[in-house]
Amino acid sequence: LKPVDIVFMKRIMHKVNLIPILAKADTLSINQLWKAKSRILKQLEDNEIEFFRFGFTSAELKEMAAEKMDGGPPFALSTAEL
Repeated sequence: LKPVDIVFMKRIMHKVNLIPILAKADTLSINQLWKAKSRILKQLEDNEIEFFRFGFTSAELKEMAAEKMDGGPPFALSTAEL
């Protein structure tokens, strides 16, 4: 996340549901994707940014990313055509 992203998310986090996504995830390898998910979750936690967790705790989301389990944010968004 860029510093401007962090500032913006802190400003709007109490007004809207933030849902972190990884755009163009199809351009990343599987390992890069999971590392990016873990890094984003850590940055959100370190900067005390609240986001919509879809019923998961922070610990569960970290474990899901570490274990490479699908289903939790940040969601991977593919721009590839089917």
